[in-house]
Amino acid sequence: MKNIQNLLIVENNFELANKIKSYCKKHFNFKETDFSDSISKVQVKNLQNTFFMLNANLIIDSNELVSMAQLIRKYHVPILLYFQPDQEDVSCILDSIELGAIDIISSSIFDEDEDIVSNSEQKLFDSFIKALLKKDFSFDVDLLRFRLSPFAIEIKKDFSSKKSIVLIGADFGGIPSILGLMPKFNSNYPHPICVLMNGHEIILKDLTDRLSVNCELNVHYVDHETKIQQGTIYIIPANKTPIIDQWDKNTVKILVNDSLPFEMSLKHWIDPFMFTAVDVYGKNTTGILLSGIQEDGIIGLEKIAAVRGKTFIQIDKTSALSQRLELIEKRNLSAKKTYLNDLAQEIIKLG
Repeated sequence: MKNIQNLLIVENNFELANKIKSYCKKHFNFKETDFSDSISKVQVKNLQNTFFMLNANLIIDSNELVSMAQLIRKYHVPILLYFQPDQEDVSCILDSIELGAIDIISSSIFDEDEDIVSNSEQKLFDSFIKALLKKDFSFDVDLLRFRLSPFAIEIKKDFSSKKSIVLIGADFGGIPSILGLMPKFNSNYPHPICVLMNGHEIILKDLTDRLSVNCELNVHYVDHETKIQQGTIYIIPANKTPIIDQWDKNTVKILVNDSLPFEMSLKHWIDPFMFTAVDVYGKNTTGILLSGIQEDGIIGLEKIAAVRGKTFIQIDKTSALSQRLELIEKRNLSAKKTYLNDLAQEIIKLG
């Protein structure tokens, strides 16, 4: 795939399609912008150098989902999904991301006239498209296979009896990474894994359900005060200002704030979560940041490194959003650069 130059919007609502076209024309420099009301009607000749935006409502139709998967596998087409916030059936979204779609955004970001604070999502989307237009899009078939056929790594070593915790911060592109990464931890892995993500509640809950099927470890969505258990994966909405609190010698809890709107989601909430984790777990804290554009989590990694905990940053040849890695390098933070496919093995090695 050469540099992305063109945009194809797959949408059967003419008004919404025009709204997306208007937004993209204002913010980006696509050479051409086209429409199709169905993914199955897309002509192969239109695929060259083209980025796809696809309404998630359309892939509720299984034929459309199959057509999307064929485009991704055969032609390595980059496809980004968008959905209406009131959409009830989102299982097709996780199906699509498992099959190779880049990620999911809310269609509300294209309503620039609305007086809402969703510009946080707009910034994520804008940064992604601008990065995509600057360099070649490289599709990693190994990572797609990893996502479609998750498997647990055999654990042969004995783990330390000391209480430890793994913290993972993710934003744009985090869902496909987590779908492939979490199933690699088998039922013998004893430590809690906290995944902090910015995303809509309905999507994160569906992600939790999907991981519950694919993972050997227990998976729990955190939307209220939750006691941390060993060998459990916690999916935590980062915009809920989560923190970790030591209640007594044997009880550690995750506390969240339900009063903040989703639009606060790009504030710095991963950092304080990491700070409070260090207060409880000290050098037995492992911090991981997946590729993205935000600074959120970098100061948290510095805090973990300061107490001699372990820190990792995802390095991914297919990632269009590498700003977080660049920010870490500028701060001279010695986080270990790790390819996503190797990340679970690296964590398990720590014991």
